[in-house]
Amino acid sequence: MPQARCQSPAAEPLHPARSRRVCHGLLACLLPWLMLGCGGQQATAATPAKSTAQTPLHRGPVTDYVPAAGLRWLLVGSPRALYASPELAKALTPLLPATRLDAFKSSSGVDLRTLESGCIAGFDLGTLYLAQVTSEGSDLERAFRARLVTEPREHTRSSELFRITGLVGNTPESFIGLAGHLAGVAVGDITLARVVEGFASQQLRRSKPALAGAALSTLPERLHRYPMRFYAPGPLDAQWQQGAGGLLEAALAVGLGAEPRGPMLHLEGVVSGDFGASEGETEQRVSEVWERLRLSELGRLLGLAEVTRPPSIKSSAKELSFELELPLERAALGLHAAVSASMPELFGQPQPAARPSP
Repeated sequence: MPQARCQSPAAEPLHPARSRRVCHGLLACLLPWLMLGCGGQQATAATPAKSTAQTPLHRGPVTDYVPAAGLRWLLVGSPRALYASPELAKALTPLLPATRLDAFKSSSGVDLRTLESGCIAGFDLGTLYLAQVTSEGSDLERAFRARLVTEPREHTRSSELFRITGLVGNTPESFIGLAGHLAGVAVGDITLARVVEGFASQQLRRSKPALAGAALSTLPERLHRYPMRFYAPGPLDAQWQQGAGGLLEAALAVGLGAEPRGPMLHLEGVVSGDFGASEGETEQRVSEVWERLRLSELGRLLGLAEVTRPPSIKSSAKELSFELELPLERAALGLHAAVSASMPELFGQPQPAARPSP
């Protein structure tokens, strides 16, 4: 599909509707653990061959099980590390009160305050949620089975690796478990669970996981140290490009890392691509985009207008990066004001429909 050309940074203001869309995108970037979970084809994979006793199961980080093919965006986080910050835990209380976190634990089997690692990956036809587990993951499995409105279909590869598939409401979902290491749910496109199974059984040796794919592998490894990360492979759609004043037209990939540092939230963003223009010109364009964002509806909501120190910007022919610190409590209050109406939808699990009579 042809990409829309975007205006120069000064040609188009940030409209309220776009600011709201960007705000919801920022929520996804800053709170990847909410649901624990550019462009290309839908992820596909051949049916994994039966594993053998000679092929050990792969037990790596959660991103090792996310396919690069068809990936639209990826959120990775360590909620446990984030909640270890007293300042962040306090700032998030209006947005994520204990009662809401307890309800989410009850419905999903996941306690976001103690989850060591998890990710959400978005594809055209489905979403993949993965969590690192240290036990058998039975709580997550029981919660999944309780939401099914059809009898579960079970697919057992071994005593340690299995899938369960059924309907939650009208949506097909598939649970994937790797005992003592990984549990996840594929929503919409249940093929994603089979791909996870293929990576776990090491039967997809020719397929690349997300961070090793052609796009995201161009981002620097220093982003991996952040307890909260967002990735998007290029080419990015017109909305993204317009929101960044055209700077993302040549982007191969975008990455954003965030971590609390006392009362501040430290952000580092990196865009890989071919930026052709001189370093001074690129940095000037970034400064213009920042100033527009700072004074926009979204910027005022998040307290960006109060930030006295502008972002530190670096650019080269192949990479553009920035670092910025925001007042953590002010940013969290802004997010709460912007998305509080959407929180029940983000956290709420579908209510199981009555099971059909025999």
